[in-house]
Amino acid sequence: WFKCPPVLSLPDIDLSLVIPLMIHGDGADSHRRRSFMITTVGSVVTQGSMWDTRFVCYVFDEARAAEDSLATLDTWVCWSLLEAQLGHYLDLDPFGRPYAPYKDHGRRGLIMGRYRAVLAIHKGDEKYVQKTYRSSNSAVSRNICMVCKASSETGPLLYTLHCVTAPHRQTLMDTPTFIEEIAGVHTWVQLPGWGIQVLCHDWLHVVDLTLVPEASASALLELCHEGIFGLGNLD
Repeated sequence: WFKCPPVLSLPDIDLSLVIPLMIHGDGADSHRRRSFMITTVGSVVTQGSMWDTRFVCYVFDEARAAEDSLATLDTWVCWSLLEAQLGHYLDLDPFGRPYAPYKDHGRRGLIMGRYRAVLAIHKGDEKYVQKTYRSSNSAVSRNICMVCKASSETGPLLYTLHCVTAPHRQTLMDTPTFIEEIAGVHTWVQLPGWGIQVLCHDWLHVVDLTLVPEASASALLELCHEGIFGLGNLD
């Protein structure tokens, strides 16, 4: 990520004073199947648990949100990231309106002294990434991957070919291709320095909530067959 944001190429940038940030988004089911979208921000470089340094950007009820609610909130988050990247406050909001109410209340000059912060990781579960980048690629679609040409159809690009030399591993998209074919010119890709390398899946959903239960169930079946549990009876 050090090669991505253009702010890092400026001659007055001391990399020891640049803070890499992670934006994490996820949906949370609640009472009566209502879903809340939760987005947090935190530093990638921490001591102890990253959860201790997370800050909530926004939480909203998806059932009561307007069509452009997510895009509007993300626009404000990206604008704040731009200010953190520059290291100082801007005098206009993301819609070109002056910050008149804050002009005389300290919202000017440097934000963190000599420190700056840049977006290093943007991750979330599949639904969050789909909504944020307006993508139709998913585990149940023909094109199942957000960043390559892996397919669910039988052929050389079949996603189940996991070896190092799998053909779909040679079809990783670059940033322009991702914008042209997947996301279009929307909120996050307009953030200066944004690149496809910052887009990540949430490993909690990939490993803990998907692979681990499957592996555990397979292990339990084997143990039952061997008579370790249930005396060999799967019932």
